[in-house]
Amino acid sequence: GGEATYFLDKTPRYHLILDELLLAFPTCKIIILWRNPLAIAASMMETWSKGNWNLHKLFHIDLFTGLGNLVKTYELNDKRIFSMRFEDFVSDPDIQYRKLLKFLELPYHDCAIDRFSDVSLYGRMGDPTGVKQYRKISEDSLNKWKTTMANPWRKLWSRRYLRWIGEDRLATMG
Repeated sequence: GGEATYFLDKTPRYHLILDELLLAFPTCKIIILWRNPLAIAASMMETWSKGNWNLHKLFHIDLFTGLGNLVKTYELNDKRIFSMRFEDFVSDPDIQYRKLLKFLELPYHDCAIDRFSDVSLYGRMGDPTGVKQYRKISEDSLNKWKTTMANPWRKLWSRRYLRWIGEDRLATMG
């Protein structure tokens, strides 16, 4: 409705139009949730290909162009963007939640962390596995990527991918 203050839209490929979003919505606030890039790659394979290798076929644009766009946009617009690491959030959700609310200028509600799973968000591109596996914020997923990326070829790809990302972008991502 017209009285709404906030609009939330999580679309995976917004990284392709970040510059346009910032121009179209000059007062908008953007949240970037960084995650270990190898965990993202493993999650893509597990979620969308049952663990089979599919990164170049389906997700090259997200892993390379998208990551570069997010880092560049964050560095140029850091006052309009709240940056949070997934690993920090699941390890200490209350502190990260409070920081996010402060950025959004929203009041703190202590029950929201425990009741987030009461809200259903519908869409075609959502996470069909995480919402079924977890009813609360959990650190259980933090090291799952290691199993997916454990064979020699995937380890080689992982080393090359991390070299491509480079120290500067990894530092920006936290």
